[in-house]
Amino acid sequence: MLALDPSATPDAWAWDMEMEGVRRLHWLFRDLRAVDRRFYLIATSILRDRLLPTYTSLLQVPSSSPLPPPGTDSTNQPIFAARSREAAVLDRFVAMRLGEDLRRLESTLSEDSGEEEVLFSRLQPAARVEDLLLRLPRHLIAPPPVDGKCVGELRQALPLAHAHVAVTLSPLWAQLWLSYSPVNVPNTKGGRAGRSLVVEVRKEKNPENIVRAFGQALEWLHNGQIGWGWSFRSST
Repeated sequence: MLALDPSATPDAWAWDMEMEGVRRLHWLFRDLRAVDRRFYLIATSILRDRLLPTYTSLLQVPSSSPLPPPGTDSTNQPIFAARSREAAVLDRFVAMRLGEDLRRLESTLSEDSGEEEVLFSRLQPAARVEDLLLRLPRHLIAPPPVDGKCVGELRQALPLAHAHVAVTLSPLWAQLWLSYSPVNVPNTKGGRAGRSLVVEVRKEKNPENIVRAFGQALEWLHNGQIGWGWSFRSST
């Protein structure tokens, strides 16, 4: 944290406090995290802590609580497999905000990319639903294994492995997908690309109600009342 404290190195901060602060946060994100797992966890924890209040103030949908603190890592789980879906969205927000802050300070011609609007209107609400799916019974959604290792490829069957489940939201509909490769782990090698629709339900006003609708549809699927890829719109 000394690198972020102006009183520790006052000469380096003398010419432009705002610019120096942004540059050092960007250094934590780009350089320090790349050293090893320990530095990655420490730097990510610092960056999340710095930007979490801004992230929370922009939310349109209540946040998953609590966001897992990577600095308290005590397992050998893969870093990306162990984080929640909303923690992944927060990390994406950190990357976007640091990049835009740096571009804004380096050039007066820099413009807002509009990516944050997409993140808070689409990605964060879907991530919240994905996290809440873990509350469904285990014969419907299987939680990630303790060792964090994800199944390489899946067949269409219940329970759905949470690591392979993704949600998309439109103004009227909520779709639950099974991805053939783990969703929350980047650069998965050897897995089959693509995904298949599990069920589609009407979009509700809040994430908890969407998860209840998914849960009911998955129970019907489990009991053989509907087929894989069932859509509420086709039944009306």
